[in-house]
This record gives sequence, C-alpha cells and structure tokens, in this order.
Amino acid sequence: MTTPRRTLFAWDGQRLQQDHLEALLEADGNGDEIVVALLRSEQGLSHAHPFTGGQRIERIGTFLKPRLTAPHYLLPIKSGHLSAAQLAIRLRYDVPAFDHLVTSDQDFERAANTLLGCTTRFMKPGKGPDLLAANTATTLRRGLFITRAQPFHLGHAACVQKIAGEMDEVIVLVALAETSHSPRNPATAGERLEMIHPYLQRTLPGRFHLAAAPYAPHTACNVSELTLLLPAFECVYSNSPSTQALAASAQVPWRVIQPNVDVSGTQVRKAMLDGQALGGLVPSEVEDVLGRQDVRERLQLLASEEVRWEH
Repeated sequence: MTTPRRTLFAWDGQRLQQDHLEALLEADGNGDEIVVALLRSEQGLSHAHPFTGGQRIERIGTFLKPRLTAPHYLLPIKSGHLSAAQLAIRLRYDVPAFDHLVTSDQDFERAANTLLGCTTRFMKPGKGPDLLAANTATTLRRGLFITRAQPFHLGHAACVQKIAGEMDEVIVLVALAETSHSPRNPATAGERLEMIHPYLQRTLPGRFHLAAAPYAPHTACNVSELTLLLPAFECVYSNSPSTQALAASAQVPWRVIQPNVDVSGTQVRKAMLDGQALGGLVPSEVEDVLGRQDVRERLQLLASEEVRWEH
C-alpha cells in the first residue's frame, strides 16, 4: 500500500476566499488527500479572530463537503505561541505526512521549505468576499469520543459505531497529541490520525470529525478548551474517571460506553512488539497504515535495553 499524496493547506480559516477554493479544487484533482490545518485554533470570539476553531471546522466543512471528492482532514492546530520555524517542525508530527504545502504566510513558507523537505507554494492573501459569509450553522447532534489511540483498535471501533447509533455525527479526538516515542505512546498525533481516517471514511462517510489535541497545561481546562477547538458536541463518551470528572466540571454531559469487543491497547502493542499479525485486533485500514509506518519498529526500539559501556 503506497503512501497517499497529500497537500497541506495551512491558514487560520477565518475566511475562505476564491483563491483558497481554487487551490483546494486544484489539489482535489491532482492528489489523493487534502489536509487543512486551521492555525491559531485556540483563538476566537475576538475582533481579529471572530470564529473559534470548532466554528471554523463546521463552516469550512459544510462548504467543502459537496465540492471536494478526495478524502480530506480539517484539523484544529494551536499555534499562536509558535514561531514559523517551530510551527513547521510541529506540523511534521501533528498532521498526516504531506508532500506539498500551500500557505499565505511568507515566513512559514520559508521555514517549511527549509525544514520539511516538501514542495511549497506561497498564496497571496485574497481580497475578495468571504465564501462562508452565508449562515452554515447546523443543528446536528454530536458525540465526542476521546482516546489516545495507541493504536486505534477494534474496541475503539466498536465504541465509535455505538456512538454513531445514538448521534448524527461522531467526533473522534486523538488525545495526548503532544505525547509520542514512549513504550505506552509510540505513535505521533499525525500517525494516529492517518490510522483512523480511512476507517472512518469507510464506515461513517460524511458523519465524522477527526482531530488531535494536546492537553492544556492547566488540567481543569482540558474539556472546556475542547468546546473552542471542536465542532459543537452535546456529550463526551469516555470510560476514564478523570475525563468524566473534567466533563462534569465543564458542565458537559458524559456517558460511559461499553464496547462489545474485548481488545486493549496493551494487547495490541504487545503483538506489535512480538512481531505478530494484527488481524482480529485492529481494523484492516489501521493494519494497512501501520504496514507503511515505522511505529512497530519504533516500539521495538523503545522496548530495547540501554547499551552501557563498561569502563
């Protein structure tokens, strides 16, 4: 299975103008997938940044759904505190692997061209009308499923399908996006998004949102901050007591969800360590993606003993 050719569009998404749309349609015809990284998603409800990250995802997603044929990601990215060079490095790990970048930020374009080894295109900021000016608000009922997905397995898949049976749409949030390269959390956020997206694309086409988010430094803000970063949701689904407590503190309803499949991340990681096939543990899409990633090899390296030299 070959790696999809992806174009990354990196801009704040507060407006979508004709130049943006034409570039997106061009990428739709020339590549396999499109990734839209909505920068400064933590900012909103101000004069300069009127829409929250979640509102931007809803507005852009509703507009693009009937216009794009290629699978696409709409990802909230917290970036207000990062330099252009730091953002370029961060996106290497926080979004699915891409080989072409389109941006309206000259500093970021320059940094990405130097640091990422991808082809880049600078697109001048447009001056035309906002194509999203019409009201695109929806009244869809959404459930939020929070998981580390290290990796995404059949137990997670069963939870997602159960939520889909109760809600109009499912938001799958890859938690601890900032954590990787450890025995318990070997995969980066971008790698985890790559694993999950094709499964959701097959089983819930047009009914899902997929995102990754780091935990806020101030723990009590975690769930409250998600109401800014993600499309509006009415319930958090989680079996984690800490997540349930955070949802309750944020006055967000929560529910325990019991999958009918007995698979754990620990079990899957052990199979990866032992070099075993993952059939029966993860969806076929996840197995295919893992086959072209180096997560299994990384996990085996992380589990190896440190070499010490005797003096």
